[in-house]
Amino acid sequence: MQANAGRNFRALILAVLAMSFAIGTRMVLKTRAATQAAQTTRGQQAKQARSKNAATGAAAASDTIKQLFDEDQKDRQGAMSFTPEQWKRMAARDMERRRAAHKLLDAGALKTGGDFEDASFIFQHGDTPQDYLLAHILAMAAMEKGDAQARWIAAATLDRYLQAIKEPQVFGTQYKWTAMKPNPHGATQAPYDKALVSDALRKDFCVTTQAGQQKNVEAMAVGKDFPSPDGCPEKQ
Repeated sequence: MQANAGRNFRALILAVLAMSFAIGTRMVLKTRAATQAAQTTRGQQAKQARSKNAATGAAAASDTIKQLFDEDQKDRQGAMSFTPEQWKRMAARDMERRRAAHKLLDAGALKTGGDFEDASFIFQHGDTPQDYLLAHILAMAAMEKGDAQARWIAAATLDRYLQAIKEPQVFGTQYKWTAMKPNPHGATQAPYDKALVSDALRKDFCVTTQAGQQKNVEAMAVGKDFPSPDGCPEKQ
């Protein structure tokens, strides 16, 4: 009888141990599942926070480049009657705007076609061939992102880059005075290869016809605004 009792006791102990092990295993599994769920939740929350921060950062960058563009355009109001000193002061402000735009580009903060188009205008008003080439690249990036309004600045940046490296422009977007003293006067588009691009193709890039360009040259020569301006809708 004692032997049976001993066997029964050992069986009871084994059953208790087995039950304890099963309970412990379930607790470990539940703990692991809870930990994994918490980690997944934290990961999702972190991802959402990063997405939110990225969206916030992109919006801020877009606002900044738009403000720089607006300042660039406002600076050029009445430019046909500027004195050499006014042009010099504006050039200094242009340089500061390019520095600010470069920081946004280097940080990869610009995202939309409109962002890249605004940046293109800012570098179009640079003073080196590299500025104009970068402006053209930015205009092409804007078009690739679906910004059809960037067609004009794509043509203008190409023309300006070509003239900067002593080659003729091809669309006819670039005008310059032939004399600067006592005030800017006279006008020309030279050097200009007028045969390469047709007026039909100019129209596709929001550029006025050669006849319109001639009217612009005549107006600029006497300090008047262009009667036949280039530009796609909403952004001249």
